This record gives sequence, C-alpha cells and structure tokens, in this order.
Amino acid sequence: MITEAQPSQIQCPNCLVKTARPRQATTATCSNCGKSVALDDRVFDQRYVFGGEVLTRGRIIVGPRGQVKANLSGTEVIVEGSVEGDVKAVDKLYLGKNGKLSGNVAAGSLVMEEGAILRGKVTIGD
Repeated sequence: MITEAQPSQIQCPNCLVKTARPRQATTATCSNCGKSVALDDRVFDQRYVFGGEVLTRGRIIVGPRGQVKANLSGTEVIVEGSVEGDVKAVDKLYLGKNGKLSGNVAAGSLVMEEGAILRGKVTIGD
C-alpha cells in the first residue's frame, strides 16, 4: 500500500506565509500571524452561528441549508447557502445560484451563478 506523503510546509490562507506542518496533524499554528489553520476541508450544511473565523488550508463549503456568521479563509470557498462575514479565498470563491454573501471578499478568482447575491467590497487577483 502506497501512502501519499504530506507536505512539510503549508501556506497560511490568512497571511500567505509558509509555515511548518506538524506530522499527522489536523491543525497547525502559523509562525507568522499566530492563527490556527485547519488542514482539511470544512463543510457547513446546517445552521452554524459562530462569532470568530474559520481558517483552513483546504476548502470551505457552505451547503444549501448552511447559515454561517463568521469570517472565512481558505484555499477555495464555495457558498450555496448564506454567509455573513468577510471571505478570503486564496484560489477561488464560488457563489451558487442560491448563495448569499454579506461581507468583504478577497479572492484569486470569483465565479457567481445567476441569482447569487453578494453585498460588500470585492478584491479579485493579487
């Protein structure tokens, strides 16, 4: 059985600085900004009210029934439900046709289906 080697470093989706990844870890602490970074995907498909932030090196998925009140930061953010908070997507932010986002956005790219709602300042690219 061949197992895929895990990278020894990750890029923090908050400050974009590379930091060490502990072996067999599900989270890491960024050596630059001090934020705790999840190393796997985060999925919200029901009501989830949170006063802080969700920070992951993976994807953040807000399903059709998901209601999130938090700042989100990840490699890719997919919104098919509703989000109240700022969103940082290193690679891509995707808003589905029923997606609602109220907050500022910084993303490498943005995909919005017809019917999606976005309220806030948007910065795409660098």
